[in-house]
Amino acid sequence: MEKRDLVLRLIQQTAQLLRAVFNSLPPDDFQSEHQIQDFVSGLKEDINLDIENFILLENTKALDILLQIDGFNLDNIENLADVLEVMATKCRKSLYPKSVLLNQKTLFLLQYVSQTSAAFDWERENKIKNLQKRLS
Repeated sequence: MEKRDLVLRLIQQTAQLLRAVFNSLPPDDFQSEHQIQDFVSGLKEDINLDIENFILLENTKALDILLQIDGFNLDNIENLADVLEVMATKCRKSLYPKSVLLNQKTLFLLQYVSQTSAAFDWERENKIKNLQKRLS
């Protein structure tokens, strides 16, 4: 139980770090690619969440997997969506189909958080609208 709490805190911290790093670095920076790979590897090892397979799953099944992870709440789902969006931005040029899958999963997760959350968040709603435009 304590390990999962630690992992979930690390996910939140990593999401914040990745947002800060990706907003300040040029899009093709090697260091940021390395950080993405480290984060993805960490998710796979610590909570058995393989992003490559996760983005291929049907949305409801993917959500079920997240909800089965003990302590994975709406904030963590939103943080994961932010990380997926950053990953989609990073692979937009070279791996377009993967970028689309990442954006679709991000949109689904953000919509789920928006519908389930008791609080309205303008930033989240703007992300949803931007993703809908990008995917249409």
